[in-house]
Amino acid sequence: MCYMGHRRYLPANHPDRRKKKAFDGTEEGDMAPLPLSGEQILQQVSGKELELDKLDALHEHVVKTLCNLEKFFPPSFFDIMIHLMVHLVREARLCGPVWARWMYPFERNMKVLKSYVRNHYRPEACIVECYISEEAVEFCSEYMAGVEAIGLAYKNWKEVNPTLKNKVWKDIQTGFIVPDTFKHDCLILAGKLMKDFKNRMTKDIIMPALKENDLGRLAQVPEKHPEIDAADWCKFVESRLTPEFLELSKVQRERSSKIQSRHRSGRSGMVNVREVVKKDLEVADPPRHRVWIKSRTKSRKLVTDYDKEIAEKIVSIYYSLIEFYS
Repeated sequence: MCYMGHRRYLPANHPDRRKKKAFDGTEEGDMAPLPLSGEQILQQVSGKELELDKLDALHEHVVKTLCNLEKFFPPSFFDIMIHLMVHLVREARLCGPVWARWMYPFERNMKVLKSYVRNHYRPEACIVECYISEEAVEFCSEYMAGVEAIGLAYKNWKEVNPTLKNKVWKDIQTGFIVPDTFKHDCLILAGKLMKDFKNRMTKDIIMPALKENDLGRLAQVPEKHPEIDAADWCKFVESRLTPEFLELSKVQRERSSKIQSRHRSGRSGMVNVREVVKKDLEVADPPRHRVWIKSRTKSRKLVTDYDKEIAEKIVSIYYSLIEFYS
């Protein structure tokens, strides 16, 4: 029988510590060593540098820590993941520091890639599309960081100085290969983007502050858009808080609320909806009512009862005209 000093793990006043004949003929006076915590073991194993002369002692601490865990947890707790702790030191001795081999960076990146999935039937396509879009946005943001902004002082795109428009066109040609024949179309698109940006600032920042009666926060440029000039921002806020603009905005909201039938073509637009109907019907010029119905359809069904009522009337009128002229 072999006694390996396990009595030192007993409490200090335990009677078995004083039993000489039952063990190796000596009393046990040593105290149990303080085991390393899991965090301390991880720090030593995953550090940037490994001290080889301390690995044996570290392995002993791992074993002792597991022995202490056996006092409190049932056998079902010690699955394969707990057992792998025994091999951490040996793997560190053979393969080097743990930080150079663990999978945390890849697991974090997988979480980001999984968040790109919107269509679970085409996960790979969603990941590719969102990844390319993110790369394009980062490239554009880095490029636009050194470009002079037009500002919010202009009421609309027509009032922008032609010299500044030409500078915008030169900046576009600097970053992209675009023929001069596309100058007019690109500048029109720039004007639409300017209008959309001002509308978004009004909808997302100014109107919520007005609704919450917290106009004080509008004195500062939004944190997300530090490129906006402070003077231009103050003038823009003043123009959006005039009684004329607020009355116009109210009229437009009331007009929009009366719309009962909205198309659901999304980013594709009515032009692409018409192309889809052309392929479905295999005709060169599809009927306009079929395009209208397709634009109000979701999952092959008309969404609202109002759309169904209008579609039935349109179809009945269409076939009655066919019968009349045939």
